[in-house]
Amino acid sequence: MLGGTPYNNTSWLSSLYDAGAKGFFDVVATHPYVVPADAPPEVPDTSNRTIRHVVAVHQLMAAHGDGKKPVWFTELGWSTHPNKTSSTQARGVTEGTQAAYLVRALELIRRNYPYVTSVFIYNDRDTVVGSYHQQHYGLMRRDFSEKPAFGLIRKYLQRFPSAQPR
Repeated sequence: MLGGTPYNNTSWLSSLYDAGAKGFFDVVATHPYVVPADAPPEVPDTSNRTIRHVVAVHQLMAAHGDGKKPVWFTELGWSTHPNKTSSTQARGVTEGTQAAYLVRALELIRRNYPYVTSVFIYNDRDTVVGSYHQQHYGLMRRDFSEKPAFGLIRKYLQRFPSAQPR
């Protein structure tokens, strides 16, 4: 797996191809967080900081003969916290918005990007480490109580038997 680039970073991927990375990976992994961090999953592709920029990732892969290789989103999510910052990269959303955005993101990916074959939601549970923003990505709170996203994603995935969590 090649990966885990922040966002859908085509510049980074292009640099790796230029350095001779072709042939050394079977999967390209990205972390397609959106910026501003409270923006919806469908935000238009104006930079590599959108889910939709995966089209450019796939086009770059195809241009290098890797168009049949999958892309995995190895981190995807929205942090649930009140906005206490002006940083567009550290904005939070409500728990209800997190739930809606995650399901909408899964549907966007399923309908439009068949080459994205795996999606890993970050994170299973809120943490006590990292920045305030990083601590609140969980599908569960620190006490293991479920946030709305947990049940909504479960309900969504039940429609697709092959997409059950592992």
